[in-house]
Amino acid sequence: MGIRIHTKRFAVCFIFLLFAATHHVFASPVVKLPENLEMSPGSRIKIPITAGGLSGESFGFFLRLDYDDTILTRPEIIHNETLVGHLEILHKLYPEDGIGKLSIGVMDGFISGVDEGTLIIIQFAVDSNAAQDTGIRFAAPNTKTVLFTQGYDTIQTDFIPGSLKLAAPPAVRPSTEPDTPPPADPPVILTDCEKSLLESSNQNNPALWDFNSDGVVDIFDLQKIAGQWLMETSDPGWDFRFDLHPDCRIDEADLKIFTEHWLEVIEAP
Repeated sequence: MGIRIHTKRFAVCFIFLLFAATHHVFASPVVKLPENLEMSPGSRIKIPITAGGLSGESFGFFLRLDYDDTILTRPEIIHNETLVGHLEILHKLYPEDGIGKLSIGVMDGFISGVDEGTLIIIQFAVDSNAAQDTGIRFAAPNTKTVLFTQGYDTIQTDFIPGSLKLAAPPAVRPSTEPDTPPPADPPVILTDCEKSLLESSNQNNPALWDFNSDGVVDIFDLQKIAGQWLMETSDPGWDFRFDLHPDCRIDEADLKIFTEHWLEVIEAP
């Protein structure tokens, strides 16, 4: 009787262990996107794709990602410190069959002997006008989105979608300082040259070159401009009337304009 009871216990334990071992061996790998990952409008966000329950037969993958491309834009693949390492990565934006927005694939196998880790990282630019939370998911799991063996047999896998939420805006602390009026504009300080040019532009004289106002441009006017020769606005006795070519200096440019009116008769207004 005792032998029979022990035999039954042994059989139950054996069946239990066999089930547990079988369940462990045939448990599906899990590939997952993060949940509630914070994003800020106008910034960039890294989205890690993690994998667990990998086995020695895991060799490569194809992932199709579907997301709101008005919020998440300009995807980039990051493979440093991931299970992909430096393997060649195939990727295509907007696959021709229309399934998903981004296709990523590795054909040559990824790091073996690891049960879990970061499979790959996708970096997106977050649109500056993003105003709502959004989701990201695997398109067509176990058909277009697959893990496969070295013989290119599909490994049944659980693909878990993810979500992104807008980061809370920074709190604005009310100011404890009293309101102060904006500072007054500083007074405009004109240089001597600027003052001279302003005076010159304001004069209303139809015969600027008739300096002594005797009705004719002649030697007497030439003597006047000669008395100002090579003067600048900072010199004592400066008279803006002789700066016919307004550059704050009496020189050849002014004399040229003067000679163009030589012996010109100025009619009284």
